Amino acid sequence: MKKVDLEKFRKENPYSFLPYLINPPIKSDDDYERKLNSLSLRHPDRTYLKSFLKKVTVDQSQIINNFINKKPKIKSKKSLDKINDLSTPKHKKRTFLSENMAKIYIKQNKISDAIKIYEKLISNNSKKKIYFAKKIKELKKKDV
Repeated sequence: MKKVDLEKFRKENPYSFLPYLINPPIKSDDDYERKLNSLSLRHPDRTYLKSFLKKVTVDQSQIINNFINKKPKIKSKKSLDKINDLSTPKHKKRTFLSENMAKIYIKQNKISDAIKIYEKLISNNSKKKIYFAKKIKELKKKDV
């Protein structure tokens, strides 16, 4: 039953005790005693009502106090020693191994980087070994 329907039923049937049994008073409410007295006046069997309320009525402050006294802790899945540093990149930057990239480095006057690319290209491309070796030789002369 929705709370709106319960309120409507309570207004239409002011002497009924059913809405109070469906939604019993909470001990931590300020008007707990008033609600309890109102319920006891409406119910035909007060001994049954008393036993029912003992079972159903919840003391929220007691629940909160029990929770605080237990001092629960959240367990982490990993220990702090095993956690990876997320600030470091996972993958290293890949350098482009192409003759055009070497030419760009030469234009930027980064001769040593261009030489490294040509050396890697020699190992990757056996057909142009001699060509790349000549380029390296020329660049080393420029670099000196």
